[in-house]
Amino acid sequence: MVAIKAGGVDSFLAKPDTAIRLAVIYGPDTGLISERCRMLAEKLAKHHGGEIERFDAETAPDTGALFDAATSLSLFGGQQVILVRPGAKQITGVVESILDHDGGAPLIIEASDLKPSSPLRKLAEKHERAVTLPCYVDGAQELAKLIDAMCGEAGMTIEPDARGALLQLIGGDRLATRGELEKLRDYCAGESIVTLANVLAVCGDASAILLDDAVDAVGLGDAARADTILRRSVQAGTAVPAIIAALTRHFLQLRSARIAVEDGATADTAMRAMRPPVFFKRQQAFKRQITQWRREAIDQALERIQAADAATRLNPALEVELASRLLLGLASGAARRR
Repeated sequence: MVAIKAGGVDSFLAKPDTAIRLAVIYGPDTGLISERCRMLAEKLAKHHGGEIERFDAETAPDTGALFDAATSLSLFGGQQVILVRPGAKQITGVVESILDHDGGAPLIIEASDLKPSSPLRKLAEKHERAVTLPCYVDGAQELAKLIDAMCGEAGMTIEPDARGALLQLIGGDRLATRGELEKLRDYCAGESIVTLANVLAVCGDASAILLDDAVDAVGLGDAARADTILRRSVQAGTAVPAIIAALTRHFLQLRSARIAVEDGATADTAMRAMRPPVFFKRQQAFKRQITQWRREAIDQALERIQAADAATRLNPALEVELASRLLLGLASGAARRR
């Protein structure tokens, strides 16, 4: 039995143990599970000189068909590798029978997010020629590696602000992440640098993510970052009224959460009650702001935002400077409360 830790999965897949009879690949990231199953199946099939045979337990007449497929000789020579999608069917019994059979084909099971008590996972974890590979949602480090790999393969570099916006947008599912990176690569074909404007053009929600970064920088007291994001957002085509509107929404949401905390809720409970929900990558920053900002200070901030909104409409030629002054003032106040 080999229960690979999440951090060791890529190393294992780079040079897998070709003697394994069973690999159970599981976790919450279905795209990553699919990608790793395909990768392992291709490497084992190449080693054994056979083909990859796919077996979907949901559409098969019975699980006995899986036993027949795994214990039959390949028509094309070599040893086939069977890639199994169990669905909701219980296949642990037939998998155990295959493992007990001499010379059965290697099984790669594309599982769901299995608990430690799952019979299939427990079987793999106790068998001497089986391996379990967890697939968790990519963190910032893994996403950064994917971005760097995409840029390296395409002969491009990516600007820091473009990378920051992209890191906020991708993740959650490996296949979806690769799809977004491929769209960006194709859009930037022939260019040497991936810019923030490129990310904003390709990824529809990128401007909203960038505004979230700006308001969080304000709320946490990072005046320099808030002003930098403001100016680059404007350069990328974001309207100043949209930036001020984002600030208004943020502080209204923060006010609602703060009232809940003052009524006895925890910061975490108050945040999770927000509608619309706080984007998962912002949750730590938002909880910090709930504890830092008092209701009176939030009300004062909303008054300043309202006044700045009116001023920018009356003086559109000065709207960027007026918005910058607003962000710097709010962030400076937040910094004093830390």
